[in-house]
Parts: sequence; structure tokens; C-alpha cells
Amino acid sequence: MTKQRILLIGLLAAILILGASIINAQSSASGSFTGTIDVFNDSLVLVSGVAFSLNGTDIDPDLALASGTPVTVDYILSGGAFSATRLTLPSTAERGIGKVSGSVDLTNGMTIIVGGLAFNAAGADIASDSVFKVGELVDVEFSVNGGVFVVTELAPYDQKRGIIVGTVDAIEPPQITIGGVTFDASEAEVDD
Repeated sequence: MTKQRILLIGLLAAILILGASIINAQSSASGSFTGTIDVFNDSLVLVSGVAFSLNGTDIDPDLALASGTPVTVDYILSGGAFSATRLTLPSTAERGIGKVSGSVDLTNGMTIIVGGLAFNAAGADIASDSVFKVGELVDVEFSVNGGVFVVTELAPYDQKRGIIVGTVDAIEPPQITIGGVTFDASEAEVDD
């Protein structure tokens, strides 16, 4: 009976360690979402049913925060939570759509997890020449339907362009280091 208990305790410990490593393996991702402001307060904005934290958010001075106002939210997605980095007037008329770029945390064919958030990939337009696996960088286009994030298009990350959000550690032309990662900025377009 003691061997069975030791085996059971070992199995439970392995499950706990595996669960903790999966939680720690979740990456962050960045993207944008266009919708209509439902409600807001000093720390949170609800846009077409998606909640974004407003801590430290840059808000376009031309944007009037009011219920029913169209808005584009640039954000960081980490641990399944959205943190807005910038709120602007939308450049498109489409509402309730978003894009996110990041690495795959987990996938099972019907669901893909990016930035700690599960996206329903059933019926999605998936690039035919790609196989998505944990750690691969992807671009996800999605809509929100009843609180469910539904993938409309899933493709390998477009490495020719991207948005970097972070603190500049060093600039030594043509390289720039942001958040400890060094990038070749010789052909970069830098926004103010």
C-alpha cells in the first residue's frame, strides 16, 4: 500500500510541476482591436465586449471617451489579460475585429492559445503551408462573438514588419535594444 501512495504522490507532483510550467510558459503578445466603447472608468475600458486595462495608456487627444464612440485599442496580451497601450480613432469602419501577434503557448487544432488567451480556431482560414506548434510566432486575426475569441485567419508571423512596445535600453546605430532584445534598425520606420 505504501508503494501505491508514493506512486500517487509522485504522479500528483508531476501534474503540479507540468501545470506550473505550462502557466509559466505563457508568453505575451501585442495587437490591436477596433470596436465601440461600451463603458469605461479611470482604470478600465470595455470595447465591443472586450475589457482592457487603462493603466499607463496613451490616449489620442482627438478621441472623446464616451459610450458608443468607435476606437482602436493597441494592446499587450499577457496571461489572458488585455492591457491597452494606446487608444486612437479607428482608421477602418470595421468593428469588433482584432489582430494579435505572438508565440503559440498551446494548441490542439480546435484551439490556439496566444498570450495566455484561448482563441477558437475551428473553421478558421489557416495558411495551408503552415504547421503551428508551441513557440512558433503567429499572426492571428479574430472577432469576438458572445465573449468567445474566434480566429478568422491564422498565419505565420510576418517578420517583415512588426510593432515593438517596450523600454529602449540602448541605441547604437543601426542597432537598438528594447527590453533586452537587440534589433537591426537600419530599415526601421520609427513613430513619434
